[in-house]
Amino acid sequence: MNAILCIAARHLTVIHPDDPTYRTAAASHLCRASSGLRGELSRGGTSIHFDAFLATSILFYYDTWTNADYFLPREEDERVPDAWTDRVFGFSYSLKKTLLTGFKRPWEQPSVFRQSLTKNPGDEIAAAFQISPDRLAEYEDFFSYHRPLSLEMLNNPPANAVDEDQINPGFGLGHVFQTQVALDPAEDAYVPVVRQLCLILPFLSQDQFPDSTSNPDPSSMLPLLAKFILSFPLLGWGAFPSLIERGDSHALFLLYHFYRAARILLSHKDWWWAHKRAVVAEGVLRERLINEITNQIEA
Repeated sequence: MNAILCIAARHLTVIHPDDPTYRTAAASHLCRASSGLRGELSRGGTSIHFDAFLATSILFYYDTWTNADYFLPREEDERVPDAWTDRVFGFSYSLKKTLLTGFKRPWEQPSVFRQSLTKNPGDEIAAAFQISPDRLAEYEDFFSYHRPLSLEMLNNPPANAVDEDQINPGFGLGHVFQTQVALDPAEDAYVPVVRQLCLILPFLSQDQFPDSTSNPDPSSMLPLLAKFILSFPLLGWGAFPSLIERGDSHALFLLYHFYRAARILLSHKDWWWAHKRAVVAEGVLRERLINEITNQIEA
């Protein structure tokens, strides 16, 4: 119940941003809910119903998505800290670890939630929309881990920022979404995230889907896109959260375009839990990347 009240209060903070009452209430209910769940888990996985754990964890996850206050500088002249991280990805990692260690064979536990939670909305997007292999190859080249970052890559959509003369000829039909052996462990953690992000980037431009007979109206896909964006940090990409935590510039660049897409696709009115975070995170990451790129140019 405290987790539900936390989300309700967090929603009210979005509706009434100038009233600190709801922010205080959200924090209070979050502390109570966290304490209660921690107490149940400390007694072993058998003391808490599997679906109760899943439902409470998803509510915590929503709250983590919604709470963007920690992004905001305390003072007007305060800069973004170098040791910046994204709590959604860190929470996702901890949640999956708790799920696997706190319950014996969680995939065998009786659950009404498990089937819907284990579905990857990215698979549904890929099945509903036909995105050309050439377009996917352009995205993968744009986000290549070994491609130097530039300020122009922050200002333009990936599809428009790719110079066709610079496309690696090795990125052909056979390249797209195939498993490759990465020489760099960081790249190995990075590439799967690129491939998932590529599924939603074409929706940023209506002219990416000229064939209306084979593809449905992109606006009809918004609920599925919202589900994909919500679950994006949960999809599980090994060491990618650690790349974010240590400030890997390409990981932050990828995260920047993820939040940029979320901000454009999900309006504040209909997707209140995501929009503020997307706006704030995009701005924080943009400032961080501009500083890094500028320092590299001046070095």
